Amino acid sequence: MGTVAKLIWEQKRVIEYTQCSGTDFLEKIGLDVNVVWDVVIRPLLFGCIGSAFDLSVMPTKAIFKSCVIVIIGLFIRWPTAFMSAYGKNLTTRERLFVASAWTPKATVQAALCSLPLSMIKKSRGGSDNYSDLVDWGTQIMTTSILAIIITAPIGLLAIQYLGPRLLSRGSQKRKNPA
Repeated sequence: MGTVAKLIWEQKRVIEYTQCSGTDFLEKIGLDVNVVWDVVIRPLLFGCIGSAFDLSVMPTKAIFKSCVIVIIGLFIRWPTAFMSAYGKNLTTRERLFVASAWTPKATVQAALCSLPLSMIKKSRGGSDNYSDLVDWGTQIMTTSILAIIITAPIGLLAIQYLGPRLLSRGSQKRKNPA
């Protein structure tokens, strides 16, 4: 955030912000933060995660188990997302799109996947079962990274492919919001 503030200050955008009211201010600051996120933070985040991912240190059984967990999670998430949009005055086609669009896009997984392993390494250095805890932390990180690899392309393709096919432009009168 310090970098964003510095860039804004140098470009004298603060004056622009003070002349805005309500949501205009939030929209303008959001655009600036979005540029920093897209250009600097997201590539750095995913680059660091990608460099930490090493399938050779994980047993094949653990990789298979991680993939199964992610796939089961998706098969639970899709109908849950579909049902959660019920009663919101959406058509069935729109609810199908909502369910597919709510596929995880990997940002949260990327931000948090190394946290359990780093906490284990920080707090349990002298523990008797330290190696087991490190293995579990590594499995959690691997599962999160595999979730990124599996769900991000699925979510992207679902939005790009299903959006034009399930959604219509304009305000059409809904006959059956079921």
